[in-house]
Amino acid sequence: MVRHKLKLYTYHSFLVIPFIVLFLFAHNLDITKAEMTYRTLIIGIGLSILLYLLTQLLMKNRLKTGIFVTLVLFGLFQYGVIYEFFESLYYKGYWPLNNIHRYLIVTYCIVILTLFILIKKTKHDLLRINYFLNALIIILLVFNLLIVSFGNYGKKNTASTTRDPISQSIKFNDKTFSPNIYYIILDGYAGNTVLNKYYHFQNTEFVNFLKNKNFTFCDSAFSNYYFTSSSLAATLNFDFLNDSISQSDQIGNNRLFSSLKNNKYKICHMKSGYAVTGSFSQSDATIGIDGPNEFEKSLLKHTILRLDDLIGFFAYNRLKSQFKKMFELVEIKADPKFCFLHIVAPHPPFIFDRKGNIRAKHQFAEHSWEPKEFYVDQLIYVNTQIEKLVAEILKKDSNSTIIIQSDHGPWINGENQEEVFEARSNILYAYYSKKTLQVPNKTSSVNTFRYVLNGLFDCQLPILSDEYAGKEVLMKDPIFTKKVKKK
Repeated sequence: MVRHKLKLYTYHSFLVIPFIVLFLFAHNLDITKAEMTYRTLIIGIGLSILLYLLTQLLMKNRLKTGIFVTLVLFGLFQYGVIYEFFESLYYKGYWPLNNIHRYLIVTYCIVILTLFILIKKTKHDLLRINYFLNALIIILLVFNLLIVSFGNYGKKNTASTTRDPISQSIKFNDKTFSPNIYYIILDGYAGNTVLNKYYHFQNTEFVNFLKNKNFTFCDSAFSNYYFTSSSLAATLNFDFLNDSISQSDQIGNNRLFSSLKNNKYKICHMKSGYAVTGSFSQSDATIGIDGPNEFEKSLLKHTILRLDDLIGFFAYNRLKSQFKKMFELVEIKADPKFCFLHIVAPHPPFIFDRKGNIRAKHQFAEHSWEPKEFYVDQLIYVNTQIEKLVAEILKKDSNSTIIIQSDHGPWINGENQEEVFEARSNILYAYYSKKTLQVPNKTSSVNTFRYVLNGLFDCQLPILSDEYAGKEVLMKDPIFTKKVKKK
């Protein structure tokens, strides 16, 4: 009886979306919660039903409609994966064309039209294919349910041991002055040296604004690692990476937040829209933003929604929401508090002109750092927003300590490896404090909070050697290789 129904009815057409959602959830258990999937399930199933009804009007055959819908849905939910495959080939030099979306869209249209014609015209009854698809989708659902079940069990048993509590050994020797601390990360923001040398841009207005507010610049500062997750893991733990612990754990359960909480600080942060800084186990207050959650971000990356590279809707709304809501950090009633704000800009996608309008000429892919004028325009707009935030912080509490820093610099097309590396490693580093922090002009981000904690609380932490720890890994990255001009 069951076998007969699996042959006759296209259950698979309405189980594709639940399977894909369950698959992505099962493979992202460390950064997602079940409630993050509800919106995707509802919208996805609704679109599946709509696609089925429209196709049925044309096919006029239940089995043909179901099989076509299932194959199309699977294909649409593989779009981003295929895009990333060709993108990796491009950066490795195995694929000559960089307008990947253009060719993928054309290919998809041809394949879907061909599939529709073949299925509509076929004389086969398709019972075996329908049975196979039903059986396959049910097996995949059960398999991923088991992954979720065992994964959640594993999380419960390891939750208390994900990180060695090194922070317990950090002692605040001077607690007479405990200012509110704001740590603002501007993703991919170039240091002034790089802006002058490679972008021919003098960041004078922003620099003068901050200097007039008594900020100090470390213009020779650099990052020890050159991707967001590795850079922030080192900075927030004020130590070089621990390879025995995942970078997500090193960020989510970091030493800085633990140390501050042990000394009566409240941890406040705003969501960034990116999983790497999406949640912190030590956070006391979290400000949400508009746009997709961490789970939905994985859909944007791996499915047909990757086409937002060409539209910029989600990125525009996310950043606009951050710029609107970031002032809520200042209003949080906690004393003292540490506020963490990660803004993924001027890092691509380049969605803003210098006045904050969405660009008429689109360049929204996350790895597209050209043209340089787009980068500068977005940087200028980010400057105006940070100026407003800094002014508000100092207006409400001039005793605050404020650190404005980038996690890494931009990708540039360079004449040689050292140019590309210089641009990627040199970072923005400016700070404001009523107490002397004694940060040298040439320093690295791994020591940022050693200087801060020593200066504010006399923690007497030793200063680490400033090393380009991630340079060897970076120089082997295919994007790095692609950025070096071939002679």
